[in-house]
Amino acid sequence: VIAFGLLLVGSILMLSLRGLAGFYTDYLWFDELGYGDVFRSVLFAQVVLVVLFTSLFFVICFVNLTVADRLAPVVRPPGPEEDLLARYHLAVGRRAWMVRACGSALLALFAGLGVSGRWQEWLLFTNGGDFGVEDAQFGK
Repeated sequence: VIAFGLLLVGSILMLSLRGLAGFYTDYLWFDELGYGDVFRSVLFAQVVLVVLFTSLFFVICFVNLTVADRLAPVVRPPGPEEDLLARYHLAVGRRAWMVRACGSALLALFAGLGVSGRWQEWLLFTNGGDFGVEDAQFGK
């Protein structure tokens, strides 16, 4: 058991160090070319997008699950799925908020990490400027 734990920790450490080395190499390369600020801008945009959308998705998902749990009937008519629901209620009990929070956090993490790839659109949106041509549709 201890050997397996050490192997697992060592594997995670090696994978983390490999990713960190690639990240640091990219930073050094951008910095050497004089574009360190570009690297930092892209990294900052990715972090902001992940934090912003993960937080937003978590709140929306958690609130929806809480409302759905409160609106759901406590007692259901007997049926084949009633045994499964009864076992679920026994297992979860007073920890239903924890199940909702963990489920919301997992879904929010997937949503936030999926948005991190849209950094270019985010930077174009936040740093847009006038380019001297009037829009034909809106006249602006």
